[in-house]
Amino acid sequence: MLKSSVCRCVVASADDVLITKIPKERLVVEISINEQNEVLIHGRQTNTHSFDRVVPQLGSAIWKIKLTIGSIFNSMINFNDNGTVSGIIQDVNGPVKGLCYMNRESIKQTCKHRKLYRYARKLGRVIMKGETSGDVQHIIQISLDCDSGAMLITVDSKKPFCHTGNHSCFCIQASIKANLATLTEHIKSKINDDSYTGIMQRNPQLALAKVTEEFWEVIASH
Repeated sequence: MLKSSVCRCVVASADDVLITKIPKERLVVEISINEQNEVLIHGRQTNTHSFDRVVPQLGSAIWKIKLTIGSIFNSMINFNDNGTVSGIIQDVNGPVKGLCYMNRESIKQTCKHRKLYRYARKLGRVIMKGETSGDVQHIIQISLDCDSGAMLITVDSKKPFCHTGNHSCFCIQASIKANLATLTEHIKSKINDDSYTGIMQRNPQLALAKVTEEFWEVIASH
């Protein structure tokens, strides 16, 4: 709230009986920030506090483990029906290293230990990335997308992420130049086949006619 444009946050309960069970001195109904950047806490009475007082209290709650970073993220994330959320793993230098699935416990452990913990769907449990290979991924930053339905986890690790030993799980992708070279080699390998590709290679006029046909189809479509 302090870092966003939000100026008012209402805390409510679906059951009024629950509110009566909260001690009077602990009841907070509304938190707002006025034009003077003062924090107004509205309960049975309104109290005004400065940032200098409120921020240390938040820090103290985190320091005393009454409020954890993991619990904050878990309260913000829109988990799917399976209780998981996709986590995009990005190297601190920019390249994407891979994709994993996170649940509440893995997020809790990740934030607590500052190392990547993921939910292994095949095993049905939370494991630390690199617990067997030693390729531990140290956490630099965690952020959410606009819908809070996906996580971007930035890691600082020179160690590989993929189980194959590659730095990235997306290492199979090739450059355009490499793809064109592969396509050219594939076409050449069909020159003696009875396929349409092979026939066109053996009959240049047919290949020209095919190119002309495709050309006019493009023109006609526009």
